[in-house]
Amino acid sequence: MEQFMLSQKENKEHSTQLVPYSYYRSDIPDGMPDVALHWHTEMEINFIREGKGCYQVGEEHAVCEAGDIVIIPPNILHSVYPAENMKVSTDTLVFNMDFIGASVPDRASVSYIRPVMNGSAVVNAFINKSGCGYGEYSACLDNAFEYLKKRPDYFELGLKSELIKFIYLLFSNKDAEIKSRDSRSRHNADKIKKALLYIQENYRNEITVSQLAEMCHFSEQYFISFFKKAVGISCVSYINQFRLKTAAEMLKTTEMSVSETAFECGFRNLSNFNRQFKEYFKVTPKEFRKQT
Repeated sequence: MEQFMLSQKENKEHSTQLVPYSYYRSDIPDGMPDVALHWHTEMEINFIREGKGCYQVGEEHAVCEAGDIVIIPPNILHSVYPAENMKVSTDTLVFNMDFIGASVPDRASVSYIRPVMNGSAVVNAFINKSGCGYGEYSACLDNAFEYLKKRPDYFELGLKSELIKFIYLLFSNKDAEIKSRDSRSRHNADKIKKALLYIQENYRNEITVSQLAEMCHFSEQYFISFFKKAVGISCVSYINQFRLKTAAEMLKTTEMSVSETAFECGFRNLSNFNRQFKEYFKVTPKEFRKQT
Protein backbone atom coordinates (compact mmCIF):
# COMPACT_ATOMS: atom_id res chain seq x y z
CA MET A 1 0.00 0.00 0.00
CA GLU A 2 1.35 3.40 -0.94
CA GLN A 3 2.07 5.57 2.10
CA PHE A 4 0.50 9.03 2.08
CA MET A 5 2.62 11.67 3.82
CA LEU A 6 0.73 14.89 4.32
CA SER A 7 2.75 16.61 6.99
CA GLN A 8 5.98 16.47 8.96
CA LYS A 9 8.95 15.80 6.64
CA GLU A 10 7.26 16.80 3.41
CA ASN A 11 7.76 14.43 0.48
CA LYS A 12 6.17 16.70 -2.10
CA GLU A 13 8.71 17.54 -4.80
CA HIS A 14 8.99 21.33 -4.87
CA SER A 15 12.08 21.44 -7.05
CA THR A 16 14.24 19.45 -9.41
CA GLN A 17 17.81 19.97 -10.53
CA LEU A 18 16.65 21.53 -13.81
CA VAL A 19 13.70 23.46 -12.34
CA PRO A 20 14.72 24.20 -8.73
CA TYR A 21 11.60 26.17 -7.79
CA SER A 22 7.82 25.96 -7.73
CA TYR A 23 5.06 28.55 -7.54
CA TYR A 24 1.42 28.07 -6.61
CA ARG A 25 -1.59 29.91 -5.28
CA SER A 26 -2.52 28.43 -1.95
CA ASP A 27 -5.99 28.65 -0.41
CA ILE A 28 -6.70 27.40 3.11
CA PRO A 29 -9.12 25.88 3.78
CA ASP A 30 -9.46 24.35 0.33
CA GLY A 31 -10.16 20.64 0.65
CA MET A 32 -7.95 20.51 3.77
CA PRO A 33 -8.81 22.63 6.83
CA ASP A 34 -5.18 23.53 7.54
CA VAL A 35 -1.52 22.74 6.85
CA ALA A 36 -0.10 20.79 9.78
CA LEU A 37 3.40 21.25 11.17
CA HIS A 38 5.99 20.05 8.65
CA TRP A 39 9.33 20.95 7.09
CA HIS A 40 11.19 20.67 3.78
CA THR A 41 14.69 21.32 2.48
CA GLU A 42 13.73 24.29 0.27
CA MET A 43 13.18 27.93 1.27
CA GLU A 44 9.58 29.14 1.14
CA ILE A 45 8.19 32.67 0.77
CA ASN A 46 4.48 33.41 1.14
CA PHE A 47 2.75 36.68 0.21
CA ILE A 48 -0.74 36.83 1.69
CA ARG A 49 -3.24 38.17 -0.86
CA GLU A 50 -6.52 37.72 1.00
CA GLY A 51 -7.88 36.73 4.37
CA LYS A 52 -6.10 35.96 7.59
CA GLY A 53 -4.14 32.97 8.88
CA CYS A 54 -2.38 31.75 12.02
CA TYR A 55 1.21 30.90 11.12
CA GLN A 56 3.89 29.09 13.06
CA VAL A 57 7.50 29.26 11.85
CA GLY A 58 9.93 27.56 14.19
CA GLU A 59 9.02 28.84 17.64
CA GLU A 60 7.46 32.06 16.34
CA HIS A 61 3.69 32.49 16.01
CA ALA A 62 1.76 35.28 14.27
CA VAL A 63 -1.67 36.04 12.87
CA CYS A 64 -0.97 37.31 9.35
CA GLU A 65 -3.29 39.13 6.97
CA ALA A 66 -3.41 40.50 3.43
CA GLY A 67 -0.12 42.16 2.51
CA ASP A 68 2.00 40.30 5.06
CA ILE A 69 5.04 38.25 4.02
CA VAL A 70 5.93 34.95 5.69
CA ILE A 71 9.49 33.65 5.24
CA ILE A 72 10.37 30.03 5.99
CA PRO A 73 14.06 29.06 5.74
CA PRO A 74 15.00 25.47 4.82
CA ASN A 75 14.31 22.70 7.35
CA ILE A 76 12.28 24.93 9.69
CA LEU A 77 9.08 23.50 11.15
CA HIS A 78 6.03 25.49 10.06
CA SER A 79 2.25 25.30 9.89
CA VAL A 80 -0.76 27.43 8.98
CA TYR A 81 -4.35 27.45 10.21
CA PRO A 82 -7.21 29.76 9.20
CA ALA A 83 -7.89 32.60 11.64
CA GLU A 84 -11.37 33.63 12.74
CA ASN A 85 -12.95 31.16 10.30
CA MET A 86 -11.52 33.17 7.39
CA LYS A 87 -9.97 31.75 4.24
CA VAL A 88 -6.33 32.69 3.69
CA SER A 89 -5.00 32.95 0.11
CA THR A 90 -1.30 33.26 -0.64
CA ASP A 91 1.14 33.38 -3.49
CA THR A 92 3.75 30.81 -2.51
CA LEU A 93 7.25 30.39 -3.92
CA VAL A 94 9.40 27.44 -2.87
CA PHE A 95 12.95 27.11 -4.15
CA ASN A 96 16.14 25.18 -3.64
CA MET A 97 18.83 27.58 -2.50
CA ASP A 98 21.31 26.12 -4.97
CA PHE A 99 19.23 28.05 -7.53
CA ILE A 100 20.70 31.28 -6.13
CA GLY A 101 24.23 29.98 -5.68
CA ALA A 102 24.32 28.27 -2.29
CA SER A 103 26.82 25.69 -3.56
CA VAL A 104 29.14 28.27 -5.15
CA PRO A 105 32.15 28.96 -2.88
CA ASP A 106 32.22 32.75 -3.30
CA ARG A 107 31.98 35.37 -0.55
CA ALA A 108 28.31 36.20 -1.16
CA SER A 109 27.31 32.56 -0.82
CA VAL A 110 29.53 31.75 2.14
CA SER A 111 28.64 34.94 4.05
CA TYR A 112 24.91 35.24 3.36
CA ILE A 113 23.19 32.55 1.29
CA ARG A 114 24.59 29.48 3.03
CA PRO A 115 23.91 30.84 6.54
CA VAL A 116 20.23 31.28 5.61
CA MET A 117 20.22 27.74 4.24
CA ASN A 118 21.97 26.04 7.16
CA GLY A 119 20.35 28.00 9.99
CA SER A 120 23.37 30.00 11.17
CA ALA A 121 21.51 33.15 10.10
CA VAL A 122 18.43 34.01 12.13
CA VAL A 123 15.68 35.20 9.76
CA ASN A 124 12.67 37.30 10.73
CA ALA A 125 9.78 35.08 9.65
CA PHE A 126 7.09 37.78 9.53
CA ILE A 127 7.23 41.06 7.61
CA ASN A 128 4.22 43.38 7.62
CA LYS A 129 3.36 46.66 5.94
CA SER A 130 4.85 48.72 8.74
CA GLY A 131 8.17 46.88 8.59
CA CYS A 132 11.40 48.46 7.42
CA GLY A 133 11.86 48.03 3.66
CA TYR A 134 8.39 46.57 3.14
CA GLY A 135 7.90 48.38 -0.18
CA GLU A 136 11.08 46.88 -1.60
CA TYR A 137 10.21 43.40 -0.37
CA SER A 138 6.73 43.67 -1.88
CA ALA A 139 8.02 44.95 -5.24
CA CYS A 140 10.67 42.23 -5.35
CA LEU A 141 8.10 39.48 -4.80
CA ASP A 142 5.63 41.02 -7.26
CA ASN A 143 8.37 40.88 -9.90
CA ALA A 144 9.23 37.28 -9.03
CA PHE A 145 5.59 36.16 -9.18
CA GLU A 146 5.11 37.96 -12.53
CA TYR A 147 8.06 36.07 -13.99
CA LEU A 148 6.53 32.79 -12.81
CA LYS A 149 3.00 33.57 -14.01
CA LYS A 150 3.89 34.97 -17.45
CA ARG A 151 7.17 33.13 -18.09
CA PRO A 152 8.59 35.53 -20.68
CA ASP A 153 11.82 34.77 -22.51
CA TYR A 154 14.77 34.48 -20.10
CA PHE A 155 12.42 34.61 -17.08
CA GLU A 156 14.67 32.26 -15.08
CA LEU A 157 17.38 34.93 -15.04
CA GLY A 158 14.92 37.54 -13.87
CA LEU A 159 13.56 35.22 -11.19
CA LYS A 160 17.04 34.38 -9.94
CA SER A 161 17.98 38.05 -9.73
CA GLU A 162 14.85 38.88 -7.69
CA LEU A 163 15.49 36.05 -5.22
CA ILE A 164 19.09 37.14 -4.74
CA LYS A 165 17.79 40.68 -4.20
CA PHE A 166 15.33 39.35 -1.63
CA ILE A 167 18.21 37.80 0.37
CA TYR A 168 20.04 41.13 0.07
CA LEU A 169 16.99 42.95 1.45
CA LEU A 170 16.80 40.56 4.41
CA PHE A 171 20.34 41.42 5.46
CA SER A 172 20.25 45.13 4.60
CA ASN A 173 17.04 45.58 6.63
CA LYS A 174 18.39 43.53 9.56
CA ASP A 175 15.71 40.88 9.00
CA ALA A 176 18.52 38.32 8.73
CA GLU A 177 21.53 38.30 11.02
CA ILE A 178 24.39 35.87 11.50
CA LYS A 179 23.82 34.35 14.91
CA SER A 180 24.03 30.87 16.23
CA ARG A 181 20.54 29.61 16.90
CA ASP A 182 19.91 28.76 20.51
CA SER A 183 21.20 25.20 20.93
CA ARG A 184 18.20 24.37 23.11
CA SER A 185 15.81 25.50 20.34
CA ARG A 186 17.60 23.28 17.83
CA HIS A 187 17.54 20.38 20.26
CA ASN A 188 13.80 20.84 20.84
CA ALA A 189 13.12 21.05 17.09
CA ASP A 190 15.03 17.79 16.59
CA LYS A 191 12.95 16.11 19.30
CA ILE A 192 9.69 17.25 17.70
CA LYS A 193 10.84 16.12 14.25
CA LYS A 194 11.68 12.70 15.69
CA ALA A 195 8.19 12.36 17.18
CA LEU A 196 6.49 13.59 14.00
CA LEU A 197 8.45 11.18 11.81
CA TYR A 198 7.43 8.32 14.09
CA ILE A 199 3.77 9.31 13.73
CA GLN A 200 4.20 9.55 9.95
CA GLU A 201 5.71 6.08 9.72
CA ASN A 202 3.40 4.33 12.20
CA TYR A 203 -0.01 6.01 11.90
CA ARG A 204 -1.61 2.71 10.86
CA ASN A 205 -0.70 1.19 14.22
CA GLU A 206 -1.51 2.10 17.79
CA ILE A 207 0.59 5.06 18.94
CA THR A 208 0.69 6.07 22.59
CA VAL A 209 1.93 9.25 24.19
CA SER A 210 4.14 7.17 26.47
CA GLN A 211 5.89 5.65 23.41
CA LEU A 212 6.66 9.08 21.99
CA ALA A 213 7.75 10.44 25.37
CA GLU A 214 10.16 7.54 25.88
CA MET A 215 11.56 8.03 22.36
CA CYS A 216 12.31 11.69 23.19
CA HIS A 217 13.72 10.79 26.63
CA PHE A 218 11.05 12.85 28.41
CA SER A 219 8.61 11.98 31.14
CA GLU A 220 5.08 11.54 29.80
CA GLN A 221 3.81 14.63 31.64
CA TYR A 222 6.64 16.83 30.33
CA PHE A 223 6.22 15.49 26.78
CA ILE A 224 2.50 16.33 26.75
CA SER A 225 3.27 19.95 27.66
CA PHE A 226 6.32 20.12 25.37
CA PHE A 227 4.43 18.79 22.34
CA LYS A 228 1.47 21.12 22.74
CA LYS A 229 3.73 24.15 23.18
CA ALA A 230 5.76 23.25 20.06
CA VAL A 231 2.95 22.11 17.77
CA GLY A 232 -0.02 24.13 19.01
CA ILE A 233 -2.37 21.20 19.65
CA SER A 234 -2.21 18.12 21.86
CA CYS A 235 -0.31 15.05 20.73
CA VAL A 236 -3.51 12.94 20.60
CA SER A 237 -5.26 15.60 18.48
CA TYR A 238 -2.28 15.77 16.14
CA ILE A 239 -2.24 12.00 15.60
CA ASN A 240 -5.98 12.00 14.89
CA GLN A 241 -5.69 14.92 12.46
CA PHE A 242 -2.83 13.24 10.62
CA ARG A 243 -4.88 10.06 10.26
CA LEU A 244 -7.93 12.01 9.09
CA LYS A 245 -5.94 13.92 6.46
CA THR A 246 -4.35 10.70 5.26
CA ALA A 247 -7.81 9.15 5.00
CA ALA A 248 -9.06 12.16 3.04
CA GLU A 249 -6.19 11.80 0.57
CA MET A 250 -6.98 8.10 0.16
CA LEU A 251 -10.65 8.83 -0.44
CA LYS A 252 -9.61 11.23 -3.23
CA THR A 253 -7.04 9.01 -4.89
CA THR A 254 -8.01 5.36 -4.33
CA GLU A 255 -11.02 3.08 -4.81
CA MET A 256 -10.86 1.80 -1.23
CA SER A 257 -14.15 1.71 0.66
CA VAL A 258 -14.72 4.03 3.58
CA SER A 259 -14.31 1.18 6.07
CA GLU A 260 -11.09 -0.03 4.41
CA THR A 261 -9.75 3.53 4.44
CA ALA A 262 -10.59 3.96 8.11
CA PHE A 263 -8.81 0.77 9.16
CA GLU A 264 -5.85 1.50 6.89
CA CYS A 265 -5.41 4.84 8.67
CA GLY A 266 -5.36 3.42 12.17
CA PHE A 267 -9.04 3.76 13.15
CA ARG A 268 -10.43 0.60 14.74
CA ASN A 269 -14.04 1.77 14.97
CA LEU A 270 -15.89 2.87 11.83
CA SER A 271 -18.53 4.95 13.60
CA ASN A 272 -15.81 6.79 15.51
CA PHE A 273 -13.98 7.46 12.22
CA ASN A 274 -17.15 8.78 10.57
CA ARG A 275 -17.88 11.03 13.54
CA GLN A 276 -14.34 12.47 13.72
CA PHE A 277 -14.15 12.90 9.95
CA LYS A 278 -17.38 14.90 9.82
CA GLU A 279 -16.33 16.98 12.83
CA TYR A 280 -13.01 17.88 11.13
CA PHE A 281 -14.03 18.25 7.46
CA LYS A 282 -17.69 19.26 8.04
CA VAL A 283 -18.84 16.53 5.64
CA THR A 284 -19.08 12.74 5.86
CA PRO A 285 -16.40 10.58 4.17
CA LYS A 286 -18.85 9.65 1.40
CA GLU A 287 -19.79 13.30 0.82
CA PHE A 288 -16.10 14.22 0.76
CA ARG A 289 -15.39 11.61 -1.91
CA LYS A 290 -18.26 12.89 -4.07
CA GLN A 291 -17.03 16.48 -3.79
CA THR A 292 -13.55 15.56 -4.94
